[in-house]
Amino acid sequence: VPNPVQLPERNFRALPPPTPVVSVVVNGWDPRKNSPAALLAFREFQRQHPEARLWAMGTAFEPGKEAAAFCRENDIPNVDLLGPIPHAEVLARIARSSLVLHTSLEESFGMVLAEAMSYGVPVVAGKASGAVPWVVGAGGLLVDVTSVGEIAAALHRLLTEPGLYDRLSEVAVRNVESRFSIQKIADDYLTLYKLGERKKEKGEKALAE
Repeated sequence: VPNPVQLPERNFRALPPPTPVVSVVVNGWDPRKNSPAALLAFREFQRQHPEARLWAMGTAFEPGKEAAAFCRENDIPNVDLLGPIPHAEVLARIARSSLVLHTSLEESFGMVLAEAMSYGVPVVAGKASGAVPWVVGAGGLLVDVTSVGEIAAALHRLLTEPGLYDRLSEVAVRNVESRFSIQKIADDYLTLYKLGERKKEKGEKALAE
């Protein structure tokens, strides 16, 4: 049973900002999170979109620490290192983003993916990163997150290919509503509970006989 997502108001519809904004949310500067690839891909993306900004949220992006040093050493401008901020602010920024980038090499679910898609914000994420392809489905672009070039190309494609952004945005919302809403997850748990009760009753009956 997956994690539940609090859905935005039904009449809410995210619109991409006039200036491209890529958001990343990562906790921990850990090799498995692959954050250097996200930063380098953003640098490549900037070559075609020099006005773009990266909103980097989570403990991996605390000002003055590893990410700041990496950006300085690799000449990566327009990165806003926001660090750990309240969850409500994370969601607000995701909703105002053009897209969400998720470069983890492995993930058991990836809550930020489902949260982004609930706002109609498409994601770029790993095609072989554990549960990520299952969560994203057709609500984003799945790439080889070990390839900086492939990540950057997906970011560019999302913002330049006619109709692609709107199509993925619509699919993303439907994906979350049908699979990860609180009501759907509650129903899944009740189904499992009832199944367990039936198995228990059958077991007790077999022992009695």
